[in-house]
Amino acid sequence: MRKLVIVGFVVTFVLLFGGNPLAWANEALVAELRDYNGAPTIFVNGEARPPLFFCADPNPDPEHPFKAQAEMAREAGVRFYTFGLPMPWPEPGAKADFTPVDQAIQDLLDIVPDALLMPRFSITPPPHWWLDENPGNEMLYSDSEDNPDHVRWGSVASEAWREEFPIHLARFVEHLEAHWGDHIIGYHPCNLSTAEWFYKRSWEPVHGGFEEPMRLGFIQWLRTQYEEELEALRVAWDKPALAWEAIQVPTAAERESATHGLFRDPVQDRYVIDFATYQQVAVVEPMEQAAALIKELTDRKKLVTYFYGYFFELGNLPKGGSVSGHLALDRLLRSPDVDILTSPISYLDRGPGGMNAFMLPVDSVTVAGKLFITEDDTRTMYTDRSTMLGRITGTNNLEETHWEHRRHFGRLHPRRMGTWYMDLIAEGWLNDPGIWEEIARNWTRYEAEMEAPKRFAPEVAIVVDERSVLGAYPDRALHAPLFSFFREQWYRMGAEFRMHLLSDVLEDRIELPAVTLFLGCWWINDADREKLHTALEGKTAVWFYGSGFLSDDQASTEQITALTGFPLDEVKGGVAAFRFQGEHLLTEGLAGEGYGNPDLELSPRWSVADSPGVQSLATYCDDDSVAIAAKGMGNWRSIYVGALEVPAQFLRNILHQAGVHVYLDSDDVIATDGSFLTVSASSAGEKAILLPPETRIERLDAPAAELTVRGNHLIETFAHGETRQYRLTPE
Repeated sequence: MRKLVIVGFVVTFVLLFGGNPLAWANEALVAELRDYNGAPTIFVNGEARPPLFFCADPNPDPEHPFKAQAEMAREAGVRFYTFGLPMPWPEPGAKADFTPVDQAIQDLLDIVPDALLMPRFSITPPPHWWLDENPGNEMLYSDSEDNPDHVRWGSVASEAWREEFPIHLARFVEHLEAHWGDHIIGYHPCNLSTAEWFYKRSWEPVHGGFEEPMRLGFIQWLRTQYEEELEALRVAWDKPALAWEAIQVPTAAERESATHGLFRDPVQDRYVIDFATYQQVAVVEPMEQAAALIKELTDRKKLVTYFYGYFFELGNLPKGGSVSGHLALDRLLRSPDVDILTSPISYLDRGPGGMNAFMLPVDSVTVAGKLFITEDDTRTMYTDRSTMLGRITGTNNLEETHWEHRRHFGRLHPRRMGTWYMDLIAEGWLNDPGIWEEIARNWTRYEAEMEAPKRFAPEVAIVVDERSVLGAYPDRALHAPLFSFFREQWYRMGAEFRMHLLSDVLEDRIELPAVTLFLGCWWINDADREKLHTALEGKTAVWFYGSGFLSDDQASTEQITALTGFPLDEVKGGVAAFRFQGEHLLTEGLAGEGYGNPDLELSPRWSVADSPGVQSLATYCDDDSVAIAAKGMGNWRSIYVGALEVPAQFLRNILHQAGVHVYLDSDDVIATDGSFLTVSASSAGEKAILLPPETRIERLDAPAAELTVRGNHLIETFAHGETRQYRLTPE
């Protein structure tokens, strides 16, 4: 209700003081998202456009690399440009100055007159004078009293900010539509850390959200969640004398406590779980508010884009993903006012031989009818390696840059997703004709294949759950290995995969493929369990550490057994390391090999008890109890992994047994839709690429190359990091 009232207030404000917003909305340009051959696609004035962008801040100096890069981008087929603009937020009594806004846009249009623009801008209040004018609205942290010089930032729960930013946003949109509307395709509002909507200072080992606006917002949210039933809240929190106005946010000590070692109890720790949930909601509410306002002011003729949902990447925060504010992706995807989500390529395992991972479960974005765009900020041979940004692994020459761009393109093209190639700090990272020639080759192919139905249908799924993370102890020791680092293995299992939120399965938005890896799906209610068992008929499930341990009313080992089918023994703590054993198809090539972190203690830790039908596959290194096991469940197969990650070879063994086509039995990176295949070598040497039956293969990045096919394998020799592209067609 609060969001609708504020949006209505702003529209009234503009009508009274800025004219009818629909009168100045440019009639000549309509940008919208539609389904096109199975993929969410940008349409401009009714025409489908490939989602190819160039991203750099305009600079009028003809000697600056921006001009040359923008021109090369246009020659390569780029029509969409995204860049930063300052949204004017003047002090009281001062007039908004749009001079730098207009100048930046004009600087770009002077170079590319037909550019279509999606500006990126901050709706953050000016941190100094605004916070001085609005005391009490600043974010506070667990160390604020001891660290008075920390970065000042306005609270996302601040009512003062939520009431004021729409006024400046409306003025900003009004100005751009009135002056540049025939070039604007959409808007990209930003806030918080690095403009990406995760909490400031979440990369530090501190807790945030101790300011009064967060407390008041928490109370308001609780009133809604508990339907104004104070007694229901008292029972849930076991606080019989609780009053609405007396509710406080949990202390740092309360947030650091968990009843079951690495897990909070759904009943005893409900107070802390509720607050962790609200911390995500507090971020998404103003995002929904801004998106609704932009749609209202543009008569729904422009797109809205956000950075959000970095589930895998932010698991590596010191306090884990639950402090990020990014665990309400499922909610944001339900908004009819949000069209595009975006994130950079993962910063983990970049460079030659890397995996080019997504930060979030991107296939949930597509299922929701939204477009996902990756930010390709590859550090090229032109990046200054002496800077902090330059120290992230990059390329050394044009050939390696081609390899990385191909690897990236190979990941997004089968999914029909978009990208913007980014010169992050405008120092000429992409200032080379050869770079843009390679980009043009790839995207010419993309545009041609938009006319055919999307083919992406992998036989493997990765499923994660936001709610479950809120029920876990806030520490990277659990979250980082399972969600972030484990990607280095499943990106190298030799088969394509899709990534989804658990809600996609439970709400029948997807059908599970042959094999599904359930990572951190701890919170499973009885109805959820039955739904999953039905969805798994005829398929294989791989359950990782503690799957199903939590439900709405308890935490228990019996719930893991009910979900996975394995009788389990629980111990208070034990190491995360294990050793593969036995002669079994699932342990082929691994018997005797140790894996996992012997210095990490899992508490609680579960081992599989001996029982009929259970096949032991690995034992823990400290006590030889069973860490990994497999079992037939009648009409589906269950595998339980009591640790946080397994090697790629083990995953390949699972896929082989399940009948999934595995292109490579080596730890290299592939991406495919069954027609377009990309192979990127994590190590130098000969690779044997298994072709599907009765399939012809041709190489696209070097059409004249002679290919060696032995039986049903293509034999190719790669350099470290080399990426090659192929076309697969039926004989």
